[in-house]
Amino acid sequence: MFIPRYRKDSHKVPILSKKEIDDIAEQFLIDFSPAVLQKPQEVNIEAFIERYLGLQLDFQYLSHDCRYLGMTVFNDTDKVIIYSPEDNMADYIHADHGTVIIDPHLLADHQEHRYRFTLGHEGGHWIFDRDYYGYDPNQLTLFASNESYIQCRDINANYLFSNPKHRNKSQWMEWQADKFAAAILMPETSVNHLLGQSKPLFSPSDVYRAVKEITQVFNVSEQAAYLRLCDLQIIARPVTDDEYRQLSFL
Repeated sequence: MFIPRYRKDSHKVPILSKKEIDDIAEQFLIDFSPAVLQKPQEVNIEAFIERYLGLQLDFQYLSHDCRYLGMTVFNDTDKVIIYSPEDNMADYIHADHGTVIIDPHLLADHQEHRYRFTLGHEGGHWIFDRDYYGYDPNQLTLFASNESYIQCRDINANYLFSNPKHRNKSQWMEWQADKFAAAILMPETSVNHLLGQSKPLFSPSDVYRAVKEITQVFNVSEQAAYLRLCDLQIIARPVTDDEYRQLSFL
């Protein structure tokens, strides 16, 4: 199994650029499913999470209003907060170290893209953030974190327009997990093979066509495809906030 190496700050929060995350994702794919890099195709993200990373997948309602999509559990705990629709109240359940919990709302047919991206996002948390959240129960210290899991809100565009200088450690970890999800689902090598693109796209029709192609081949949302093309600088320039919200396919 590929084990990535990267820098961390004094609090064990990873220090990663978009390029480093792209490279790490492709190294995982070389080990897990090299065919994806040779012929652009959909990544089996469930198999990556369960069979390759060895995580346990569970489904629990995480809130009453779908504000939370997924959760990664780093330490055995009896204090995972879920929502019980039957009782219309919050409850606690046990979850083991290495559990990824997904809100069942994402199992609906029209939520497949969000489901796949959420799996990739939680996989990114497991890969990058175990040192920050995890602990050895036999070696607890006064400085050990008592946080056993990370709970994630809606994703994709949360940090597109945020100023990196103003992100706290939690926001950096969410940003990194988002970028990993995009990189594992839409690998740079595969995207370049698919589009055969040597020059940035300027024309709205060219952008729209590229987004549609990425969406169909990699089974991702149009929003995720568009943001990925921006990150890879295949689209000529970053969009403004207003332009982003006015794009017809998002």
